[in-house]
Amino acid sequence: MGVLVDEKFWVMATNRMWLSFPPPDRPISNEELAEILEIGCRTFSEVLADPDYARDLEEVIALRDTVDTDAPGWLEDFRGFFERFAQRERALLVQSQMDERVAVRLLTALQDVVVGTGEAEDWIAEAENLNRLFHDARDICCGYAERARREAIQATPEDRSKLVHDALELVGGGAMIAIDTTAWEPTSIIGGSLLIYGVVRRRL
Repeated sequence: MGVLVDEKFWVMATNRMWLSFPPPDRPISNEELAEILEIGCRTFSEVLADPDYARDLEEVIALRDTVDTDAPGWLEDFRGFFERFAQRERALLVQSQMDERVAVRLLTALQDVVVGTGEAEDWIAEAENLNRLFHDARDICCGYAERARREAIQATPEDRSKLVHDALELVGGGAMIAIDTTAWEPTSIIGGSLLIYGVVRRRL
């Protein structure tokens, strides 16, 4: 088993990122921005460089594909599934030692995608290519981290906050995929993929 499906690896990265956030009443400096984004960069880079990555990715996809997303009414069932089992997903995340505040943040962001968007069906189709999502997530984190190190990011405090929370959602989405694979929750794997895709769609 490689790091792609190692929930401890992902949860450690997610918690480390969260603990690097400055207090909400203070603007994020370029140094802090670079540090947070670098955690995401290192996390996705290590996953993609892992010799077991391809094998683990096949296993995750095989489990996810046990869900028939083409079945009539499936999208409505998925929305209902999320609403009914959000508490169970929260319990899984917290049980894995993820900071509960992070778990709440991730599930709130995912709820916005699942319930709030009218394009969920298209998003689910786009999010099927997990390999591309992981590469895109790495490129986003590493690209912005490099710009922050060069102090080339000129953004408002609000935009900086959105950027670090996007990075948290990328790593948190990876954590959800690993945790839900271990727990044998194929529908929830789709949720983690959607969380990553939501950020990729905004940033690329």
